[in-house]
Order: sequence, then structure tokens, then C-alpha cells
Amino acid sequence: MADTLWRGWSSGIRGVLVLLFFMSLITWAIGCAFTAKIANAEIGDASYYYRISTAEVYFYAAGLPMATMLAAAIDFFLYQRRMLSPVVSIIWSIIAFGAWVFVLLMWGVTEWSPDTGGFLPLYMYYYGSDSYDPYGSGLFYGRVVTGAIAAVLALVQLSFAARAVELERKQRKGKAIKMGSV
Repeated sequence: MADTLWRGWSSGIRGVLVLLFFMSLITWAIGCAFTAKIANAEIGDASYYYRISTAEVYFYAAGLPMATMLAAAIDFFLYQRRMLSPVVSIIWSIIAFGAWVFVLLMWGVTEWSPDTGGFLPLYMYYYGSDSYDPYGSGLFYGRVVTGAIAAVLALVQLSFAARAVELERKQRKGKAIKMGSV
């Protein structure tokens, strides 16, 4: 079984997990507001325009924030019970950071360009309805800023976990040397 002791200043992971939870919660709430605005927005006049499924919009705007919020809560619960391994935390934080970078790029491409990159055809909604216009309600920048903070917190989680693994390795190496010299 993996070592679950967080050594040195890496024990500050508790605060990082709490911050990650709250930043993901805020991003999720903004994503829910974005979903509600799109669900009620007017569609353009072209005959090929159609209303996008609310589930698709929710997954696009709030899916990853919800997942990282739940994962941070689970990590915090495991840490409190001394069951969270730093190695597992390294793996999770790499996945979380990569996913956040992808989602931030997806939000930027989809909402700043008529070529949506194949994600969601938001161009079908009127900009004038203030539903997703980057200059409109602030839902775009709010999601991007809080999502970027959550991505940075995933990197901080990675650094804390890597430090804990390194200290554990040094401690194990020191014990092995001490046992060999006796």
C-alpha cells in the first residue's frame, strides 16, 4: 500500500484542497448561470439554426468544474482520514490540470470565434441577448478566471504532493543507509 503521510510543508495540502473545492464550486455556479442564460436565449433567424440541448450546454459549461469540485471534496475527505496518498494526488492533479487547460481553450475557441472547433455552435444564438457574449454579462470572464485559478491550484497540489513523495524517498533512503552502517 502507498504511503499516506504528507511530510514537511506539504501537509498544507489541506488548504489547497479547500481552495480548489471553492474555486471549482464558484466556476460550477457560473457555469450553471451560463446554462440557464443559453436555455432561455433567442435563436437566430437562419433555417438551419436549432436549440442546443440544455444537457450539452451544462456539460460544456459546468461539467469539469463539478468534477473537480467533487474530486477535491473526496481528496479532502481522504486526507482527513489519512488515506490520501501523495502519489495518487500527483496523478489526479496532472489529469485535473490537463483537463482545465483543455476546457479553458475550449471555452475561448467556442465563445470567441464563429468557428467553434466542433464543440458547441453557440453562434446560433443572438449576441444581443447577452447570453454568451464575452463582453456581456461577465459569465465568460468569470468562468475563465475562476477556472484558471482552479488550474493553478491543481499545479500547487501537484507540487505539494511531489514534495511529500521526495521527502518520503529521502527518509526511506536515510533509514536504509543507517541500517546498513550499523
